[in-house]
Amino acid sequence: MRFDRLNNLTGWAVWFVATVVYFLTVEPTASFWDCGEFIASAYKLEVGHPPGAPFFMLLARLFMIPMGPDTAALAANGLSVLSSSFTILFLFWTITHLAKRLVGSEAMEGGAQWGVLGAGVVGALAYTFSDSFWFSAVEGEVYALSSLFTAAVFWAILKWENVADQPGSARWIILIAYLMGLSIGVHLLNLLAIPAIAMVYYYRNYEFSWKGLVVTGAVAVALLGFVQEALIKGAVQLAGKFELFFVNDLGMGFNTGGVVYLALLVGLLAGGIVVTHRKGWWAANTVVLGMAMVLLGYSSFATIMIRSSANPPMDENNPENLFALLSYLSREQYGDRPLLQGQFWDSPTSLDKPYLDGKPSWVKSYSVMEKRGPVERRVKSFKGEYAAEQFIDGNPDKKYFLAEEYVDSGEKRGSKPNYSDAFTMLFPRMYSSTGSHIPEYKRWSNYKGFNAPSFYTSPLTDRVMTRGEFVNHLEREVLVGTLEKMELERVLRRMFADFGLRFDTDFQVKDKNTLLVRNPETGQMNSAPLNDERMRSSLAPYLADVLEQGLDSGPVFVKRLEREKKALEEELRRATQVANQSRNQEDIRRALQAEGRLNNVLEELMPTQGENLRFFTDYQMGWMYFRYFFWNFVGKQNDVQGHGSFLDGNWLSGVDAIDAQRLGNRDMLSSDMEENRGLNKFFYLPLILGLMGLVFQAYRDPRGASVVAMLFVMTGIAIVVYLNQTPLQPRERDYAYVGSFYAFAMWIGLGVMALIQVARTPGMVQQHGRALLFPLSAGLTFYFMETFFGGGGHALSFSVLFMTAVAGVLMGLSMAMGKALSSESMKAAGVLALAMVVPLLMASVGWDDHSRARRRTGVDMAKNYLNSLAPNAILFTNGDNDTFPLWYAQEVEGIRTDVRVCNLSLLNTDWYIDQMRRRAYESAPLPIMMDEEKYRQGTRDVVLVGRASKPTDLREAIEFTLDDANIQSYPGQKGYASLPSNTFTVPVDSAAVVASGLVSGDELNHLVKELKWTLSNGSGKPVSYITKNHYAALNMIANNNWERPIYFAVTTGPESYMGLQEHFRLEGLAYRLVPVKKPKNENPNILGYIATDIMHDNVMNKWEWGNMDDVEHGIYMDENNRRMVTNVRLQMSNLAESLLKEGDPVRALAVLDELLRATPRENVPYSRVMMPVAEAYMQLAADVAVAPNTVGLSDADRGHAWAMTQQVTGHFMTMQEELVAYFTSLDADHYIAAERDIQFAMQIADRLVRVMRYYHADAPETKALEGRLADMESTIEAYERELMTAAAL
Repeated sequence: MRFDRLNNLTGWAVWFVATVVYFLTVEPTASFWDCGEFIASAYKLEVGHPPGAPFFMLLARLFMIPMGPDTAALAANGLSVLSSSFTILFLFWTITHLAKRLVGSEAMEGGAQWGVLGAGVVGALAYTFSDSFWFSAVEGEVYALSSLFTAAVFWAILKWENVADQPGSARWIILIAYLMGLSIGVHLLNLLAIPAIAMVYYYRNYEFSWKGLVVTGAVAVALLGFVQEALIKGAVQLAGKFELFFVNDLGMGFNTGGVVYLALLVGLLAGGIVVTHRKGWWAANTVVLGMAMVLLGYSSFATIMIRSSANPPMDENNPENLFALLSYLSREQYGDRPLLQGQFWDSPTSLDKPYLDGKPSWVKSYSVMEKRGPVERRVKSFKGEYAAEQFIDGNPDKKYFLAEEYVDSGEKRGSKPNYSDAFTMLFPRMYSSTGSHIPEYKRWSNYKGFNAPSFYTSPLTDRVMTRGEFVNHLEREVLVGTLEKMELERVLRRMFADFGLRFDTDFQVKDKNTLLVRNPETGQMNSAPLNDERMRSSLAPYLADVLEQGLDSGPVFVKRLEREKKALEEELRRATQVANQSRNQEDIRRALQAEGRLNNVLEELMPTQGENLRFFTDYQMGWMYFRYFFWNFVGKQNDVQGHGSFLDGNWLSGVDAIDAQRLGNRDMLSSDMEENRGLNKFFYLPLILGLMGLVFQAYRDPRGASVVAMLFVMTGIAIVVYLNQTPLQPRERDYAYVGSFYAFAMWIGLGVMALIQVARTPGMVQQHGRALLFPLSAGLTFYFMETFFGGGGHALSFSVLFMTAVAGVLMGLSMAMGKALSSESMKAAGVLALAMVVPLLMASVGWDDHSRARRRTGVDMAKNYLNSLAPNAILFTNGDNDTFPLWYAQEVEGIRTDVRVCNLSLLNTDWYIDQMRRRAYESAPLPIMMDEEKYRQGTRDVVLVGRASKPTDLREAIEFTLDDANIQSYPGQKGYASLPSNTFTVPVDSAAVVASGLVSGDELNHLVKELKWTLSNGSGKPVSYITKNHYAALNMIANNNWERPIYFAVTTGPESYMGLQEHFRLEGLAYRLVPVKKPKNENPNILGYIATDIMHDNVMNKWEWGNMDDVEHGIYMDENNRRMVTNVRLQMSNLAESLLKEGDPVRALAVLDELLRATPRENVPYSRVMMPVAEAYMQLAADVAVAPNTVGLSDADRGHAWAMTQQVTGHFMTMQEELVAYFTSLDADHYIAAERDIQFAMQIADRLVRVMRYYHADAPETKALEGRLADMESTIEAYERELMTAAAL
C-alpha cells in the first residue's frame, strides 16, 4: 500500500481513538467558569464577555439545532470533542510530514515507512492524553476549537511547502488567511502561529542567511502586530471615524458611515484583486486576497453587533455600534498592563499630570434638540428612540425635535495613570497595586531579602536569635542590672555598632541600673530605671526597634521603609495643602523638601531589576509556564490550585528520590495525598522522548527544528511575556499554553525516529554514547554547583542525570533490538512498541482525573441556587462560578426565569444597569430609579459617603445623590456625587410584609419598624465611598418597597453585603434581605439567622446533587467542584445546628444524614468544613442532661448518631494523624514551611477531643481520642527537639 494512503488511514485511526476517548470522558452538561456563558450565548445567539467568540457561537449553535434544552450543552461539549480529535488528526499528519524529512532520500517503504507512521501515532496520542489539552477537550469552551485552527494552519503551510513550486500553490496561503480570519472569531491564540508560518515560507523560497532569518522574524512579528492592531481593531476604528463623520457632521442616520465604509472597503479589495491579477502581480495579488480572506473570516463579528442590537437578556458590554464594538474588541473593561516600560506596585504618579487622558467615549444617543435662532441646543439625550419621542410628546409647548448623534459621555476611554519617570522600569513585571498581590511580589522576588528572616546577635552570646528571642535576651540578660556600668556600656556600644549605628546618639549609661533615653519629640534625655520591670519590658522592644533601623534587608527593613513612606506621604499631603492655601514661599519650600524625602524613601523601596527579573523567571516562567509544561510531560502532584506551596499544584515525576528534593519526603504521604486523582506520575518519559526528538531533528533537519521551536516559543514563552500575569490567579492558566505543548508533542513523535535511527545503526555505540555525554556532563556540573553554591537540594542535577540514564536505557534497548532483529520493519515495530509505553502510561494515569462522565454538579448547583429562591426574586452574585451556571440554567434549560440574576461586578457598568432595567422573560425590570444620564459611564462611578450625625432615609439619600446640584467639586478634579450619610433607614410596612408572607409568625417578635444599618466594608468598618455597583444596589433596595425578594448569594463575600448582614435570612445558598433583626448568632459562619423550615424544605426536597451522591459508579470531583461542595456542606451543617438550637433534633439528624449521603467522602474527600458535622453528631448522641436540645430524639436515632459520631470523628482523627506523620517526616525547611498546616491539624484534633470530652466525658472512645491526641503532640515535640538539636550542632 502506498505511503500516502497508509498515512491517511493511520491518521483517521488515531482520530477515531481520540474521538472515542473524548466522548467517553466528556462532561454531559455545562462546566464551571466560562462554559455556562459560552453555551448560553450559543444556544440563543447572545453576547458573551469580551472580546467575544462569534464563530464558536455560530458553530456551537449549529451543533445544537437537533438538540433539546437538556442536551444542548452536550452538543457544545461535542464541538470541543470533535475539534480536539481533529486537532490530533492534523498533529499526526504534521509529525509524519516532519518525520519524512528526517528519513532523507530513502524511499518510503519498509522500516522507514513504519517508523514515520509510528512517530505520528506516538506523538499524536501523547498529546491526546496530555493534561491541559484533555481538560479543554471535554468541555464547551473556545480553547479546543482554537487549537484546531492552530493545528490546521500549521498543517496547511506544510502542505504548501510540498507544492510551493506548482501552479496554484498560493491557494494554501489564501486558505491559511481565511482560517486565521475565522479563528479571530474564536480566540486570538491562533495568530501566534504567524512567525512559524513565515519561517516555512522563508526557508522554501530563499537561500538561508542569518540576516534573512532575522528579517523574516521581524516581518513576521510586524505582520502579527498588523493583524492584531490594524485589522482587528484598526478596521473597526476607521469604520467608527466614518460613522462619526456621517452622523455627527453630515447629520445622516445611524449606520450610514458604517455602510459607506464597508462599501469602500469591499470596493478597494475587489479592485486590488482585479488589478493585481490583470497586471500579473502575483505576490501582491496573494497579499490582497489574503487580507480579503482574513477580513471575510473576521466578519463573523458582525453577528455580535446584530445580536446586541436585538437587546438579548445576555448582552455583555452592549456592543451594538462600532464604538462599543471597538471597546469590546479591545477588552477595555479588563484594564491595561505595562510590557516594555512601566511602573512597579508603588510608583507615584506625576505631580504635574497624574493621569493621561484617553479617547472620547461616544454613546449612541437620540437627542432632543431645541432650536434657538441659528443655534441648536441639546436638551436631553436618550439611548432609546421611544424614550426620546415620549419626552417630546410630553412637552408639546416646546419646539423640540429629534436628532440622531453620538454624544461624548465625558469618560475618556483608555485613561491611565501617568507614573513618574523616576519610578518606572524596563520590562516591568511587578506592576499591580492590588493589596493581595504586593506580598506575593515580595515573596516570589525575594524583594530586599523579604524571604530571609531577620536575625539578631549580641556580644553576650554566640546564638543567632529571632526578634522575640532577642527582646527577651535584652530584657532578661542585658538590662536586668547584673552588668556593671562599664560592661553594660561596652555591650550596648558593640551591639549598636554591629547594626551600623552609634549608641550615644540617643542613649547613655548613667549607672548599672539606669539608662538615659532621648525623647524623639522633645530631644531631651529621660531617665529609664532598669530595676523597674515594666520599664525593662517596654525598653527592650524599643531598643530592638531602634536597632532595626540599621538593617538593610529583610522583612523588618521593608516594613520600616513602608512606615516611613506612609508617614512622609501624610506629611507631604499636609504640607502641600498648607502651601496651596498660603502660597507662602517657606511653605512651598517645606512641601518640596517633604517631596524630596519621600522620593528618597521610594528610591529605596523600588525593586531592583534583578528582583523584577526574579519574579519573571520564578513566578511567570517557572510557576505559570514551566510548571504547566511539566504537568503535561513529567507528572502532576495533585489537582489543587497552587500558589507556591510545596503541598499543592506542583509538577511531580513519580521518582521519589528526585521529587523529595523539591517537595519533601514522599514515603509518608497521607491517604488523601495518595488518593488524589490528580496525582499523575509520568516518570519523565514524555519529556525524555520529546527532548530526544528535539535533538534529533535539530541535528538532521535544523530548519524544521527551528520552525517547530518558533511555534513552541510563540505559543508559550511569548504568551508569558505578553500576559504579564499577576500573582494569585483565580484559576490555573495552563489552557493558554496548549499551543506550545502541541509543538512539543511533535518532538515526542520525532523521538521515535531518533530511537529507530539508533536501532538501525546498532554498531555505532561510540557515536550514540557521545550523544549522552553532554547531558551527563551538564548533570554533574549542576550537582557540583548545587553542592557548593546552591544549598537548595539536587532536584535539577538528579533530574538531568535520571533522564540521561533513561535515555541511555532506551537507546540500549533500541540497539539490542537492532542487533536481534534483521528486518528494518521489525526494528521499527520493536521501537514503536517501546515508545508506545509513553501514551499508554499517560492515558492510564490521566483517565481518572480527566473523565467528567456523568458529572452534572455545576448545573445542578445552579438549579439549587435558583429553586431555593422565592418567586420573582432578585439574586445578587459576584463571580464567574456563581453567575455563569445560573445564566446557563435560565437561558438554556429555562429554569426559574422569574428570578433576575444580577452580577455585582458587572453592575459597575452603565450597559449592565440598562439591561437590569429591562424586562427579561418573566422577570420585571429591576427597580433602579434613575435616568440613563445619571449613571452613564464616567458619571457616579464613585459616590462619596458622608458621616451625618443621624440616620437618613435611603430613598431621600438616593434622591440627594441624583441631584446634580449636590455634586461636590474639588480643585483640579471632576466633581463627585455623594450620599449625605453612612447610616440609612428603609421604612417597613409591618402589615404589608406580614400579609405578603415575607415574615412568618415566629419572626414577628423580631420585626423592625425600619431597616437601619451603617454602610460598611467587608471588615465591618464604615466606608468613605462606594462604587457604582453598590450605589445601584442601594437604589434597588430603596425603591423596592419590599415587593420583590432580594437575595445575596453566599459566595458574594462580605464586601458585597454593604453592612446589611444583621438583616440576612439564610434560605439555602443565598441570604434574603428581611426586615427582621435577631440577636447575633454565636456561629461566625451564620450571618443573620436561618429560616429553618424554608431551608429544610429546600435541602431535603428540592436540591439535586449532580450524581456526586452516586457511590457505586462514582464521578470525578475536581477542585472547583469540591469548593462548591465545601460551601454546601457548610450551609447544611449550619442548618442542622440551627435546628438543634430550636429543639428539633429529628430534622437536624436527617439533615446531617442527607449531607453524608449526598456528598460522600468517596467522591468528595472530607475537609475542615466537616468539623461542625462531627460536633453536631456528638451533640445528638449525647445524654439529654448534657445536650437538652436533643429532647425527643429516640434511642434508635441517638444510637445512630453515636455510630456516625465514631465514623466521622474516627476518620477525621486519622486524617490529622496521617498529616502529623507526614509533616514530621519532612526535613527542617519543609517542616517550617508547613507550620500553618501543622497548626491546623493539631487545632482540629484538639477541637475534636474537647467537644467529645464535653458531650461524652466517660466514653471509652473519648479516652482513645485523648490518647491519640497525646501521641500526636508527643510526636511533634520529639521531632522539634530533634530539629533543635540538629540546628545546635
